[in-house]
Amino acid sequence: MNINFTGRIALVTGAGKGIGRCIAIKLSELGAKVFAVSRTEADLDSLKEEDSAIETRCLDIGNWKNTRKVIEDVGRVDLLVNNAGIVRHKSVLEASEEFTDEHFDVNFKAALNISQIVAKGIISRKGSGAIVNISSISGILTAPGFPMYCSTKAAIDMLTKSMALECVPFKNKKKLPIQLHSCSVTMHQ
Repeated sequence: MNINFTGRIALVTGAGKGIGRCIAIKLSELGAKVFAVSRTEADLDSLKEEDSAIETRCLDIGNWKNTRKVIEDVGRVDLLVNNAGIVRHKSVLEASEEFTDEHFDVNFKAALNISQIVAKGIISRKGSGAIVNISSISGILTAPGFPMYCSTKAAIDMLTKSMALECVPFKNKKKLPIQLHSCSVTMHQ
């Protein structure tokens, strides 16, 4: 199977480390023009050293307005991988408003925010594209001490389903312009 993304523009959040970094590098190897987003400049610098073709954007995607400006400035995006996420340990009884907001801002609201920009762009240019939301088995099975992470991953799964339903009216007979996917990823240490 020959997979080729030449001429396609991809944006990957959480691309500084782990899964997001691997996705960004692989998409670049497959010919995509990749924009890698991370909130850690040092991670982006090392990614750029590994693959100089990747464009980087240092950004805290938890900031709605600033994220909109930076992502809109990227321009056309054909493939979005919403991979960025945080996971911190606090029980339901310990979770503060700030702790809860931080999880929802990064794990859920940022994916919605960036997806809106990308989907509207695909629709307005009558193009085609895909949005992949990286989720977790924790959206289905909970773990003690991680109620906010689990809740945000359940929310991202439902957001993906909702977006897929709402994009159906833009379907034509030849292709569905926006394909939406939610991938559950489990990392073992």
